[in-house]
Amino acid sequence: MSKADMLPTELAGPYIAELKKEDSNGLPSLTIISNEPVRVSGQATFSFYIYRPKHLPALP
Repeated sequence: MSKADMLPTELAGPYIAELKKEDSNGLPSLTIISNEPVRVSGQATFSFYIYRPKHLPALP
């Protein structure tokens, strides 16, 4: 769960957990390759790279 005082980099874990618990489109099968803090236009945020097995159907 997110809180108003959380830093963007602290939100990465809960965001990824929400994606993975979805029951549609194979999202639980995602594998996180990396999760790193980054800056975009001077603002702190996060970037993550995912892997999804090819044998799963295409995402919409």
